Parts: sequence; C-alpha cells; structure tokens
Amino acid sequence: MVSETPGPHPYPRKRSSQFRCRLGDLVTGEGTKIEYTYDFGDSWDHEILIERALTAGDADRYPTCLAGEGACPPEDCGGTGGYERLREILADPRDPEHEHMLDWLGIDDPAEFDPAGFDLAAIDERLRRIGR
Repeated sequence: MVSETPGPHPYPRKRSSQFRCRLGDLVTGEGTKIEYTYDFGDSWDHEILIERALTAGDADRYPTCLAGEGACPPEDCGGTGGYERLREILADPRDPEHEHMLDWLGIDDPAEFDPAGFDLAAIDERLRRIGR
C-alpha cells in the first residue's frame, strides 16, 4: 500500500507498508506492547501498553481517549530535542530565534502555545471524526 500523507509539506510524502492490519490483530491481550515510530525524520517513538481490555457497551462511542497530558508537539519541530529547544525559545523573548519561532507557529504571543495544555473533549471530537 502506498498513500499520500497530508500536511504542510512542499512535496507529497508517501508511506508504504507491505501489509495492512487492524489494531485488534496486533493485540493479543492485556500486557501487549505495540511500538511504532511517527515521522521517521523526527523520530517520534511511541509505545502503547494494553493495560486492560474492556467490553464495549451499545451506548459507548469508540475510539475514545481516557486520559493524557501535554500538548501535541508541532509537526516537524525536530523530535524531542527540537521540541525542548522550541519551548526554551518561546520562554525567552530575548532569544534571537524567538520572533522566527512565533512566525513559524503562526502565533503572536507565546502564551498561545501551552505545552502543558490537554483538551480531552477536543481530542475525543477528533477521534470521533476518525472513527466514523
């Protein structure tokens, strides 16, 4: 499978895989760990641990986010090191890159980007649209 990856990129990015599977095909029960890398250039490595398997009721809506913390880092910010540097730059108005990073993020005030922000309702709304 080869597909276009949408996003603010100057060229179409493609991803490919040799097979397609559903998450349920990978999960063998509680304690299963799934690892994946999002954005190979920035190396956002994720580990998902299945702590508990629940039976969905008729009124339940899936997918859903039960909990989380922190804002999603901006795309192409340079991985964990780049994200940490971005946070330092935004916290220091005297940093020579401060104005450039505000422009890059499309914001006027560094307070508009809250690294600690987490909006569970907004995340569930995005998941609801994906799960249709």
